[in-house]
Amino acid sequence: MRVVSLYKLVVIFALVLVGTTARAELLKPFILGDTPPGDLKHVADAVKLKVTAAGFEIVGSYSPYSNAVVICVTNNDLKAAAAKANNGGFGAAQ
Repeated sequence: MRVVSLYKLVVIFALVLVGTTARAELLKPFILGDTPPGDLKHVADAVKLKVTAAGFEIVGSYSPYSNAVVICVTNNDLKAAAAKANNGGFGAAQ
C-alpha cells in the first residue's frame, strides 16, 4: 500500500514538472514582431527612434535571451484608456 502511494506521488510530481516546463515554453510576455537583417543593437536603436517619432514613449527594454530585444512603449491614449479600467495598468504599455 505504501509503495503504491509513493509511486503515485512520483508520477504526479513528474506530470506537474513536465506540464510546468511545457507551459513555460509557450507562455511568454512578448511576441516576435520582426527579424530584420543587421546588427541587433543598431536595429533596436532604429526601432526606438521610429516609435518615438510616431509619438510613443519608451518605458523600458530588455533582452530575454541572446539575439532578442523587447521594447515596451506607451502613449497618452494608452494611458488614458488604461485609467478607465480597474486593471487598466496592464494595458498602459505595449
